[in-house]
Amino acid sequence: MMDKVKEVSIRRCKNRPVKAIAKELGMNREDVEKIISKLIRDTNPYLDELVKGRKINTITIDISPLVEKSDFTKEYAQTLLNDDRVLDYIAMKRGDYHDRLMDCIRYHVFLLMR
Repeated sequence: MMDKVKEVSIRRCKNRPVKAIAKELGMNREDVEKIISKLIRDTNPYLDELVKGRKINTITIDISPLVEKSDFTKEYAQTLLNDDRVLDYIAMKRGDYHDRLMDCIRYHVFLLMR
């Protein structure tokens, strides 16, 4: 199951939709959605605490280059979550459960939580 979480998350980091991920991995769409939903449930408390009371510094934030270059290690996850742009993005988007980059960030949080 852990490999599936990583494979789904890598594809979300590449901005892939659920339908395409399911096809690429030979999974049911519902199974991909369950993996993403579990990541959301498991990481929400951590993310809420991480950005609690945070004032957003910018209106538009493009963190795509930061998440796309991830090597999916705990070290990079820590670097990512120390970046002010990423923290602003989390503060703005953590309630958007269809945001692909948030799913990617959630996987990085998941790496730190294990």
